[in-house]
Amino acid sequence: MRIKLSRVAIKVLLTPAAVITVFLIILLRPLVKIRIYPLDSRFGHMISMVHANELRNRKLNATGKRREKTLYCLKGPSPNKFLVKKYRRKILLATGSFAWLLNFAAKRLSMIIFYNPKDNVLLFYEDLQPLIQFSPSELSIGSKFLENRGQSFVCLNVRDKSYNENFVHNFGQLAKNWSMRDSDIETYKNAMSLLTEKGYSVFRMGAQVEKRLEIDNPKIFDYATDGTRTEFLDFYLGSTCKFAISTASGWDEVPTVFRRPLLLVNVFDLPMRFGLNCLMFPKLFVSHEKGDYLSLTETLDLHASGKTNQVKFKLSDFGIIVRDLSSDELVDAVTEMAQRIEGTFVETPEQKEMQAKAKQILSTHPKLQPSPNHYPLRAQFASCFLSRYPNFLK
Repeated sequence: MRIKLSRVAIKVLLTPAAVITVFLIILLRPLVKIRIYPLDSRFGHMISMVHANELRNRKLNATGKRREKTLYCLKGPSPNKFLVKKYRRKILLATGSFAWLLNFAAKRLSMIIFYNPKDNVLLFYEDLQPLIQFSPSELSIGSKFLENRGQSFVCLNVRDKSYNENFVHNFGQLAKNWSMRDSDIETYKNAMSLLTEKGYSVFRMGAQVEKRLEIDNPKIFDYATDGTRTEFLDFYLGSTCKFAISTASGWDEVPTVFRRPLLLVNVFDLPMRFGLNCLMFPKLFVSHEKGDYLSLTETLDLHASGKTNQVKFKLSDFGIIVRDLSSDELVDAVTEMAQRIEGTFVETPEQKEMQAKAKQILSTHPKLQPSPNHYPLRAQFASCFLSRYPNFLK
């Protein structure tokens, strides 16, 4: 008969092992500096934090006399078993109650704990090879999956309100402050159809989605709901797509670490960390008082003021409405991205001037420079966005 132990009982049983581990970390410090890193268990944060810290360790080990090593301790449930399996082949990673005990002990021993809050917001690991590497058998499985679905494909990841529901289930708290990052999959249908006309297949991604994608097109696959989704394919598709389209969520780290071009649409948190290989068409903030949409500087100032924190405030109380992209705007954004990938996009002189002005604003705005709480936005705005909304740069 199987006996199911409580979490408390498991922690009690694992305490001796945790104590021994901490003792060994301290004992080995003259030879190797091992630090315990409390690791955020949210999917995207987990990927970015590990890659950023591993790049830091690599640089330290290249110049320092004492070897740097990190023991990552997950602070919650595992977001993806495939990711955990792959990471354990490259790094020291503890999960579950054992990780909880190590984090608990490390908080009381400052010499062995390490945490850099910028690791989950900065993309400074782009010259690091992906820590997730596929085996020959996995590559064969991925290739076979694509045999009758098209080798030239685009991944589409649209965040909706189901994310909040999943967050409540896994973490026991409401993700109120992320609801405005959602958008409606229905508005993406014309953009998906356009991609198929250009010869691409489209995979609608997602571990949890609000509703099925109802569209009659043999080259559009509702991978999120059709029963073919696996945690391995989440990575394989994100690593081999021609480019990815997303609304800024954790899965974006997959194409990012594999250096796949990324189009971000319906972006709400403009000051978020975005990489160099990224094109962006954000949501607009419309001011009732102004009678128009906010400029880039005004939008950045609004974020810096804290008013976009949806736990504390409602933007409607400040007379601001957040507007999602229309179907036509999504078509424009996808068209430009496809042309950039294919090498056929031609930027007008006016668009070049606007891109230069946008870069100047982003590089000089005081709240976007590297600091403990803010970070540089290095993505490029879509030229079609700047042309459609020229007052955005005023």
